[in-house]
Amino acid sequence: MRAFAVIPWLLLVLASLAAAVPAQAPGVPVYEDSDGEEPSREEKALQQAALLLKEAGALLPGQVVKEQLARTKCALVLPPAATKPLTGPEAWRRARSAYVRVGHLYQCKHCSDWHLNLAGGYAIAADGIVATCHHVVLPDDRDMKEAWLVCADDDGHVFPVLEVLAADARTDVAILRTGARKAEPLPLRVDVVPGEICWVFSDPMGARGVFSTGIVHRFVQAPPLDGGGERVVVVEVGADWAPGSSGSAVLDECGNAIGHVASIKAQLEEPEDAGEPAAAGDVAPPTPLATYLVQHAATRAADVLRLIEVLPAKPVEPAKPVAPAKQEPANAPR
Repeated sequence: MRAFAVIPWLLLVLASLAAAVPAQAPGVPVYEDSDGEEPSREEKALQQAALLLKEAGALLPGQVVKEQLARTKCALVLPPAATKPLTGPEAWRRARSAYVRVGHLYQCKHCSDWHLNLAGGYAIAADGIVATCHHVVLPDDRDMKEAWLVCADDDGHVFPVLEVLAADARTDVAILRTGARKAEPLPLRVDVVPGEICWVFSDPMGARGVFSTGIVHRFVQAPPLDGGGERVVVVEVGADWAPGSSGSAVLDECGNAIGHVASIKAQLEEPEDAGEPAAAGDVAPPTPLATYLVQHAATRAADVLRLIEVLPAKPVEPAKPVAPAKQEPANAPR
């Protein structure tokens, strides 16, 4: 009986030890997802920080955003392409350090509450230059009464978006100058081949910090986002994403951005004829549909580069030698 009496005490000790020893490595965050319709504590804090920026006049209003989306070219100094393959944890750190959440603080047309809707983005040049999707930056007039553009890093720091530098609705690209100056820029790479490993760090369906991998599947023509003109070329990959991931970088095995999340499409089984209801007022049960294929399409890095005049990097000046301090003789008069 005494042995049985010890077991609850031992379980309590083991449980306390498990709670005190984290399972993740130092620097790895533990995320809190929202619980249904109720925003998480992080989302509430982000919204409050964004409201303070708005009240200080630091945020870009929706009307100005629309005007600046007409800009088609910007000049930037870009980082050189990386050539060393990364391990999975290294790729995660690289993707997270470049990740910038982009979206709108807004009031909707259905209530007086404030809302914060964030998608993805990624740094491409120093001093807070961020690329994302055009459809992420464009205010949604169907739902938004007033909107201000805002961004945040993965650690929960909120920054203003200062201006739209260039954009293209057809290929779903927008380049922004933001206050997220510590985001580490990703090089852009265009010579991509199917079969290459790829990585994506994003927040699909509000699930924070999801890191997934896959391979490049193919390049394919797709309808342009603005619905007119010639079809555009996108790259389809096997990494996972969902609504909320738009604008997040797709990285190659060396940590270069080969594009960013643009769309998702499910190929479903055709519904079968369920027949007539058994009696008046009865509802025929829906026929279950199988998902045959989920296609994840990304805007190519080449389409981001088309909006950029690449400037040469400033040469690093060699350090000037410092002359040794002149020493006075020990017996010099003072």
